[in-house]
Amino acid sequence: MKYSTLDLGSGDDARLWEARCQQIGMASEHSLINPSPTIEQLTAFFSGCPDWIYFSGHFAPMTLYSDFAAIDFKSDRVAVLRGTEPSQELLKNSNAFRLHEFCSVVIWGGCSVLRDDIAITTLRQLFVNPLLLGYAAKCGVAINNVMLDRFFQRVRPGQNSPQALLDAWMQAANSYYGGGPIEDMFRAVDITGQEWKIVRAKIVKGRKL
Repeated sequence: MKYSTLDLGSGDDARLWEARCQQIGMASEHSLINPSPTIEQLTAFFSGCPDWIYFSGHFAPMTLYSDFAAIDFKSDRVAVLRGTEPSQELLKNSNAFRLHEFCSVVIWGGCSVLRDDIAITTLRQLFVNPLLLGYAAKCGVAINNVMLDRFFQRVRPGQNSPQALLDAWMQAANSYYGGGPIEDMFRAVDITGQEWKIVRAKIVKGRKL
């Protein structure tokens, strides 16, 4: 099992993610933690074939970005940009974009990635219906670090089916934030397109996408 990391932010959450992946016996496919990566680094990332993927940075509405670089996500490609350099489109099912080939889960540290129907639908198509874990509202670094820590407390080596990971994510959220004012921001979308959220400290079904 391999993981890949692309963090265009401070990197604290990404380093926590990587340390916990390694603790359960996973190996690194690509690790790109840099708010100002080169085009070459970005394009190399999308040619990898990991099992789990972690993205972090600012997100709106279909773009992961920092002050220096950005990735635009579409259903059949991504476009990578850096500064004033020409953007490069990486088409799915080419050697340039292979992230979907073995991917079973994509975790998003960015704000509001799992809020809008179109974003969820686009990401499901691009990555071929993986488990999506993340947030439907603004998420600070502190909240994200709590979630990653509590999520990995519930993940066991060899017990990494999409359902087990969905349960780990939502139980992690509910154990700490359930019943509170921000419980609605924690989301998962399973491999069938069923959304899961928290309502009055209970994990319940949301939209079917």
